[in-house]
Amino acid sequence: MAATTTNGVPSRRRRRPHVLVLPLPSRGHLLPLLDFAHRLSTRHGVALTVAVTASDLPLLSAFLASTPLAAALPFHLPDASLPENSNHALLGVHLSGIRAPLLSWARSRRDDPPNVVVSDFFLGWAQFLADDLGVPRVVFYASGAFAVAALEQLWNGALPLDPKISVVLDTLPGSPAFPYEHVPSVVRSYVAGDPDWEVALEGFRLNARAWGAVVNSFDEMEREFLEWLKRFFGHGRVWAVGPVADSGCRGEERLPEAEQLFSWLDTCPARSVVYVCFRSMYKPTPAQATALGAALEASGARFVWAVGADAAVLPEGLEERTAARGRVVRGWAPQGGDPSGTPPWARS
Repeated sequence: MAATTTNGVPSRRRRRPHVLVLPLPSRGHLLPLLDFAHRLSTRHGVALTVAVTASDLPLLSAFLASTPLAAALPFHLPDASLPENSNHALLGVHLSGIRAPLLSWARSRRDDPPNVVVSDFFLGWAQFLADDLGVPRVVFYASGAFAVAALEQLWNGALPLDPKISVVLDTLPGSPAFPYEHVPSVVRSYVAGDPDWEVALEGFRLNARAWGAVVNSFDEMEREFLEWLKRFFGHGRVWAVGPVADSGCRGEERLPEAEQLFSWLDTCPARSVVYVCFRSMYKPTPAQATALGAALEASGARFVWAVGADAAVLPEGLEERTAARGRVVRGWAPQGGDPSGTPPWARS
């Protein structure tokens, strides 16, 4: 920081906060973190540097155009290859290979180094980067507080889980219990003794060492779980900032299929369409998909069902029988809104 003088007395001019943002290169994680970073910068005058894969750089075009104090720091994924559709936890481990280049970059910026690291919760190794830089780290959780609390108890408990025994989260409010198959897939996928999974486990546990946590939820809905997180982390620096939604800074490409979906939604009365989505990492069993399809068909309601890339979960003939009032989205469901920032699901 540059020194100044006031009436002959030396003083220190406060430097603008500079946050190094480390997203997971998966749209369901990248886009909410960009929305949060945009608000942080435009409302509080915070400078941002977003580390992003070269392939995801086009997704930042609208973000960079609408966030004057933000810059992109493109990087290439480490050489080691990962199978397509690898678990997010293993992707996070894979990305730890950029830690050394990021450290070198940060140390080279003598006049304006980052003084805070904000990272996705899958990037636990970012705690070591923050330690090396001597700056605080804040973890961004794209999920709600209940899911975060459940994952924290699971990762810090006995693993692997026994698939024959129901899981009881006995330290959480209400001691919720679940059959094994309802436990998050990232926990069920853990393989004890596997080098990559042991690194992933360490990364999840490192999140508890972060200076603070930001959760994509709001206090009125999840106050008891937010309070649980404060007790678990041992401090009160847990902030509910959600639900973050499209703030006009997303640069998603509109494919013809998406344009058709938006046009159809515009013909529907406001708040008349049911949006069904279980996120990209969950695939309903055939029995669950059949039951859900039957319910949607019997309900008579308009609906959009985002099935992900695997359309095999669809009950046979459902699309044809409900073509007048329902739409099925394969792959990534468009999240961007209209110029006012309103996402399509909120409009309909």
